[in-house]
Amino acid sequence: MAWRNVFREKKRSILVFASIFMGSVTFLCVNTFISCMDADSYIEHYIHNDYVLYGDGESDNSKPQATMADIADQMRNIPGMGTVEVDRSANVRLPFDAELYAPFIETEDDPESLATFYETTTNSEAQYGAPLISVNSDMIKLYNKTARQKIDIDAFEKGEVCLIGYVDSISASERMTDKTLTLVNDQTGRKRQISVGAAMMRTEQSAITAGYYWVLGGAPEAIFVSDAVMDDLFPDAEISCIIADAEKGKETEVTPYVQRIVKENPIIAGSDIKSVEGSEFKKSMLSLEVIGGGMSIILILIGVVNYINVMITGVYTRKLELAVLESVGMTKRQIRNMLMYEGMFYGIITTVLIVTLGSLMMYGAGRLSVNIADYAVFHYPYVLVAGVVVVLFAICIVVPAMVFRLVTKDTVTSRLREAS
Repeated sequence: MAWRNVFREKKRSILVFASIFMGSVTFLCVNTFISCMDADSYIEHYIHNDYVLYGDGESDNSKPQATMADIADQMRNIPGMGTVEVDRSANVRLPFDAELYAPFIETEDDPESLATFYETTTNSEAQYGAPLISVNSDMIKLYNKTARQKIDIDAFEKGEVCLIGYVDSISASERMTDKTLTLVNDQTGRKRQISVGAAMMRTEQSAITAGYYWVLGGAPEAIFVSDAVMDDLFPDAEISCIIADAEKGKETEVTPYVQRIVKENPIIAGSDIKSVEGSEFKKSMLSLEVIGGGMSIILILIGVVNYINVMITGVYTRKLELAVLESVGMTKRQIRNMLMYEGMFYGIITTVLIVTLGSLMMYGAGRLSVNIADYAVFHYPYVLVAGVVVVLFAICIVVPAMVFRLVTKDTVTSRLREAS
């Protein structure tokens, strides 16, 4: 009987289902979209270490100041500090070869003229070259986790291969891979040949933490090598980046020391502090969460209020019918249970719609966030869906019982007389 009553007025039933479903799914989709771009995903994608200090800042030559090597030693002496690693960088000249470096030359507006310039120029400051940056193998392992084109870590550590960046297409990446580069130190004349182990896509560059470096038009933006290569070509290369991690649970104690070092040393051009970056990102997302969450809550409340209104109207219009059922022997408890079963069927059907069609819509919202932000990660909101379903069932079951209780305050006789 309860099942038949649900669909007695099909238009009203469809309106109720649509209202509750759209309100609930909108709430879930908005929260899914925002949760995919949470601070944890942002930090995991962009900030791999607790502290990163970038060198090459403006220095005051009028008084002695610490070098990046001195600052690295200061970092190691901070109580609670764990590992401290450094990246070194140097300007390496690359004997120009238009065919070899075509994937980079072709990105410029007039590649032919640019190639002719590099082939004919005698200006030492305009010679074809790129920043050479030494990174540790842990960073290469991190790159390999998500990279389309992985690099042999053993060969990298031995100085046999390098990682070059950045290219904009898969075809450009494939064209550069396995090519042999000649690296030249113009100051000493020292040369070294190295194979390209992988050409990094521009979308993959967040895996490598490197200091500030210059970019030459039509040339690689960076060539990443091991310390073995840097020691061979540029043994006196300066530290361009300090990468550090605090001991587990010591971040709050270490951070003030690091902030003081950054403030007191003008040679530090910039810094990334994981806890600070995470806090600032959360603040920037707060307005989106408030606006999106507020709108979705309003929509789900509209659906719930519409359901409550329909149930109240339905029970009151069936007041005579319920009184007749009670007069012929049906108890109030049986009638209340029947109405509660009707509400339960509303909840079941809405839940089925949320789990099926709603899940597809949530997946679409998640994929949209991934396309908008490269750090976004889609996670199906199991807990939130379960919470919404529990609340909906509670409302769908409790509301009919409460309405029936209000309607049946009078006796059966008075209700029959009033209806007649």
